[in-house]
Amino acid sequence: VVLHPEAAMVKIHADTAIYTPHVYQNLPDLQAFPYPFVGDSATTPPTTIILPDALNSNDLSLALSLAAALGRYSPRDLTVRLRTAAQTSAASDADANLIVLGEQARQPRADEFMSAMGALPGYPDDGVYKALPTLDAGLLREGASPWNAERVALVVTGLAEGGVRTGGDALLAAAPPVRDPGSAAIVERDTLSGGPLTRILYRAVPPQGV
Repeated sequence: VVLHPEAAMVKIHADTAIYTPHVYQNLPDLQAFPYPFVGDSATTPPTTIILPDALNSNDLSLALSLAAALGRYSPRDLTVRLRTAAQTSAASDADANLIVLGEQARQPRADEFMSAMGALPGYPDDGVYKALPTLDAGLLREGASPWNAERVALVVTGLAEGGVRTGGDALLAAAPPVRDPGSAAIVERDTLSGGPLTRILYRAVPPQGV
């Protein structure tokens, strides 16, 4: 019998078991998403999704879609909290991993958190926004939560509401949302399909094991 060189034959018996060992990836790393927002442990921390204070229906729609996606990915029950920027603080959300949604002009936590994560090489202060080619381009940035170094914060932002939606769609379209490891990425719209295309800007070195 001649077998294809890239194929294999498996005989499955009644007592057959498949063992799939795994380890968790170091963080921050967008390629690990949806981890650590979901996990297989009973002690997986809650997730707080932080919305703009003057939220609108689009903000709420994206937040609910992300919450639903996390629920689909999670092998266990999980806790997802939706709060506005003014409703969040280190006192109330230090226990949680955080997802910050909203464009720069409406979401004060976006710049606050990214500033706490440190400037990206080549993009001092808020200069990272200059890397966005259009108003419909989004920015994904992940790092240790400024409220708890053992938790992660993921910022989904842009210069306009369309950019936030583009970044959010990347998280909804695939897990992981990026092909390469990295802690910051630009997300643009594919001119043909309209779907999100991601491009890594930076990989944090060394990664933090949070």
